[in-house]
Amino acid sequence: MDDKHIHFDIKTHQFDVAFSFPGEYREYVRDVFDSLSLLMECHHIFYDDYYKSFLAVLSLDSLLQDIYKNRTKLNVVFLCEEYQKKEWCGLEARALRTLIKNRDYEKIMPVRIGDGEVEGFYETDGYIDARRHKPAEIASFIHQRLTGTLPALAPTNTPTAKSAFPTNKLSEAGNNEQPLGYIINIGTTSCRLFQVIDSKNLKEIAVKSYNISNEKDFAYLDGIIYHVKNDLFPQIPKNQSSLLLKVYVDYQFDGVFESSGGLLSEEVELKRKEFIKEFYTQTRLFFNILSKDQTIENLKRIFDDSKKNKVAIIVIGSRYTDVVYRSGDESRMYSLDVTLEDIEEFVERKNFQEVWTDENLNEIQNYIREKMGHVLQDIEVDAAIIMKGELTFMKKLNYPLLPNAQQHFYLSQTQYKDHNRKKLFKTDYMSELIKISSDKSMCNRFYRFKFGHIIIETILDQIHSKQVFPRDELSIHGLNSYIFNVVICGSTRFNPQGVLHMFEAHNMITRMGANVLFPGFTEDGTLEKDISSDTQFECLKAIDGCDVLFVCNKGHKNYVGGTTKCEIFYAYALQKTIAFWREPPEDKQLSFIPSECWEMMEKLI
Repeated sequence: MDDKHIHFDIKTHQFDVAFSFPGEYREYVRDVFDSLSLLMECHHIFYDDYYKSFLAVLSLDSLLQDIYKNRTKLNVVFLCEEYQKKEWCGLEARALRTLIKNRDYEKIMPVRIGDGEVEGFYETDGYIDARRHKPAEIASFIHQRLTGTLPALAPTNTPTAKSAFPTNKLSEAGNNEQPLGYIINIGTTSCRLFQVIDSKNLKEIAVKSYNISNEKDFAYLDGIIYHVKNDLFPQIPKNQSSLLLKVYVDYQFDGVFESSGGLLSEEVELKRKEFIKEFYTQTRLFFNILSKDQTIENLKRIFDDSKKNKVAIIVIGSRYTDVVYRSGDESRMYSLDVTLEDIEEFVERKNFQEVWTDENLNEIQNYIREKMGHVLQDIEVDAAIIMKGELTFMKKLNYPLLPNAQQHFYLSQTQYKDHNRKKLFKTDYMSELIKISSDKSMCNRFYRFKFGHIIIETILDQIHSKQVFPRDELSIHGLNSYIFNVVICGSTRFNPQGVLHMFEAHNMITRMGANVLFPGFTEDGTLEKDISSDTQFECLKAIDGCDVLFVCNKGHKNYVGGTTKCEIFYAYALQKTIAFWREPPEDKQLSFIPSECWEMMEKLI
């Protein structure tokens, strides 16, 4: 139930927790409240700012003493010199001393937030030192005390937190762990290299921003090939160069081929096809451009558990902002008409200084709302996931992150907004970045988070998200980011085991989670339909709707027959991904066609 719909009477309400503290530490205690409100209902926590309208009453001193003494399970008192001096703290302390006198010790939890003696508390009393713990950790200790539980993982100081959104975990490889392969992700402004940890999990090891970022520059596409060959390839150890290597390209990249303007659709397709061929010639890698539908499907796979809740997945790039809404089996993508470049240009045009004022922030957010329009007006979510390096970024800048039961970090929307102002908006952010790192490229990349976070804040306000989950993932899902609908082809006339090999391929692709459109098999591994001119026509129709044509050339000398070549040529004309099971044979008819080799895939699935 939403707190605002709860019938509430401050004179009789029972609380689980009450905070007693001096005003000098209000900001810290507010962060504790925000973190604790993610673990339990807000109306079970007495924090005075939350009940302003109810505390504007006569005889407030008597009301407060009644709350602390008679109607609270656990009083958390923040001890320091200021606490002893404050009049209102003294009134609250009278109630606490009554509890001590009555030996209701279990109702008091001392937290030392500063030096100084406080009447009624002694050196022999146990306490938690808030000077050594973040607010989120103090909240976890309070929750443990109330529930009588310990963290699920002993090495951590934080609790197993309730959350609106459990998610799949991104594996982290140790420095000595042997990768299973590598994936290159290509965007419109940068390219990244990932180690493949297992069939679903990746670890980023390199990122390179393009020297030429203007898509209309004639050298832009050549520059991408240069960065892949000269900045990413050298990061792969020579003894691992034979491992699986794939390329995934963001779906927004299709717009690059239209950026020249004035091109007919046929000319755009030709430009796209020629570059894919040139990329393959230079790198021997297939330039897999994900579709919008594939991108949505990848996000559903990455955050499969999120379907139990209403969740927004936010992905921001230099030239796009996408929000994927998930609720049950429903998934919808909204592409917003606001980008990082829009905000950068707006701030420059307005001549705002590095430190933004409240007026600056309001003006920027009004501009974002105007650009977004009413696209998201009917969406309300339990949690929001923000992607593309956000977890690493927030950790570096010490956002108050708390792990949930799956050890994924999150924070409340209020904490997110407060720390955006402290860390990004109302400070000399670039100077702070330089203190963190001398890497100019990293500083420039991290600086753009400032513009991304003001967009995200505006989106969160519109969709009413209470929790924010920062994640490092991009919108790719391990090895299977473009493998959804597959057609299997192969030669059977001169390969006695051809059908058996195709059945093996069918099982391998099914284990990937993909759908085999053609051919169909019975449970015992025989073809549902004998090979004929009719089934060959069915194969071509299936290629129309597939993502990948998988060539089952596992037979003698990796043989590829004439009929199979025709199917390959047809898939190439439709710009489908073509994957061979084994390295294709030396054949002039095939040498010019960009393709992949999946020999390593069967070892990884």
